[in-house]
Amino acid sequence: MGTYNHNANNKFQEILTSSAIGNIRAGFSTDNITLSQRGPTFGVHFKDEALSTLAASWKATNPTDGIPISGKLARAITVSRVSGGFQLTAPAGYDRYFWVKNDEGIYNAVSNYQSFTVPDYNNEVFESYTCYLGKRITGISEGNSSSGWNLLFEMTAPFYVPGYAGAKRLEPSPNVSVSNSSGSVNISLEAIDLMWEASSSASWLSIDPNSPSSGLDGEFNLTLNFSSNTGSIAREGYIIFTEVGGGISKQLKVTQNGISTPSTSLPTLSPANGSSEWSGYGSMRFDNKSIDGNTMQVSAVQYYQGIGTQMTGLYHVRVSTRERVETKTVMIEK
Repeated sequence: MGTYNHNANNKFQEILTSSAIGNIRAGFSTDNITLSQRGPTFGVHFKDEALSTLAASWKATNPTDGIPISGKLARAITVSRVSGGFQLTAPAGYDRYFWVKNDEGIYNAVSNYQSFTVPDYNNEVFESYTCYLGKRITGISEGNSSSGWNLLFEMTAPFYVPGYAGAKRLEPSPNVSVSNSSGSVNISLEAIDLMWEASSSASWLSIDPNSPSSGLDGEFNLTLNFSSNTGSIAREGYIIFTEVGGGISKQLKVTQNGISTPSTSLPTLSPANGSSEWSGYGSMRFDNKSIDGNTMQVSAVQYYQGIGTQMTGLYHVRVSTRERVETKTVMIEK
């Protein structure tokens, strides 16, 4: 299997193909793949046309001879909380340790000890630390930072300094409005570098049993179920998302409309009491006109809908089988 270590110099690449280590073949260099063709943050993963370049380069190496060597997983580190920061300890059994920050290489290592202490997060800059683990090759000088290191390398899993604003994220989709009838609505959630759980603040609003109500990193689709709102007033409920064991909390508001009640013009309703109570002078008119048949008017403002009356009138209206409303309408004619 071909391999290329960007932390090693060209001489070391030649050593990998020498008779001293005949089981390893040098692969191709990816240094010519620019950052514009690499993924964000670390610049390690390739994208776009770089993938075609990668495939063509591997094909050109024709790695059909030699004994395959299995890749190794990144080694775990031990993290301990200390005053003002974290102590990171790489696994033992290596000759050289190179702690690097973010995308830096071993020639810009911030520490060469097995254990290394990083300070607490205190700014807006992303911070991660990885240790490159070096082992000497028998019969070959290990080299140095000036002439280049000739070592067999492994690496640890990166350590992300907690507290970076971009390291953790819990973001639900925007608030939603739903009709007064029962039904369901779909929402989404993005979670990065945390475990989350969700709950509802209202008895009429719930997370569908087939949707996740907790999870780890990733993008999630959730279905919310809601019962009908039989009242005329809109109501609000919240789906609350919280970080398990942490302090991040977000909520998504669901507004459910109430039953819309159609308005009815009083003149269209039939009086429930006798005409003798309608007015002390003249008789009420229910054709949106004044007593004398003109457009109704109060303080020089004209009204085109109403009940015309000359004096105070008592007008009973039956709006349902159980209710009766009394209303007094005063019309002042000018």
